[in-house]
Amino acid sequence: MASKYFQESDQAYLNSVTRDVPGWLQDYASRITVALLNFQQENGVHGSFFEIGVYAGKYLSVLAKYALEDNRRLVGLDPLVHFTDDQIRQNIRASSEDSVTLMKGLSSDFNPSELIPLLGERARFVSVDGSHDAVDVLWDLDLAKDVLHPKGIVALDDFLNTQCLGVVEAVCQFLQRKPILVPFLFTSGKLFMATVHHVKEYQDFLDRFAEEDEHTLSANFAGTRKQNKMWGQTEFCGHSVLVM
Repeated sequence: MASKYFQESDQAYLNSVTRDVPGWLQDYASRITVALLNFQQENGVHGSFFEIGVYAGKYLSVLAKYALEDNRRLVGLDPLVHFTDDQIRQNIRASSEDSVTLMKGLSSDFNPSELIPLLGERARFVSVDGSHDAVDVLWDLDLAKDVLHPKGIVALDDFLNTQCLGVVEAVCQFLQRKPILVPFLFTSGKLFMATVHHVKEYQDFLDRFAEEDEHTLSANFAGTRKQNKMWGQTEFCGHSVLVM
């Protein structure tokens, strides 16, 4: 059964645009991202989009779809050593006239007071996929927190990747500070975070989404939760995180 939060048109876009962009992105991570973005849209959560670590623009292409449709700004920050501005724009199907800004540099070169004017408003979705060294990831999480919409989402890539343990180290250090931004979901290599006041809203949505979504991972998660509501989740640094 198709879900209203992930329709055939969504899959068609991922197949025709995102799938062909070089890079690493598991299909289910893109599916969950689309579902969360559609849920935000339905509930009137509007804002800009920001990604740290663009590479060729694979995940950026998912965000670009919503930025262009909603006429919101999309800012991508990357050293641009592997792909040029023009190549990335071609990959995400965005022209230089669109409200897409690709900045060459490191996240440590910027602070929130510089980024928010570029974004035009607080970001409803931030992707963190830059340097995987702990000190850099910690900086990126602080940056994401400070530019985020109150109901925004942060997606942190390569969490629990054994080749990138600095990401885990940074998240643990970040959460020890008792920040307002906390994790609510881990799936397909990405840790999704939201402000503590909206974690339950997003987790309740994911329970509903999994029940109606046709993907095997969604069905497995929903079946597990039906057997025991406490399954399909784990405690991490004092926070209950869904695992899909």
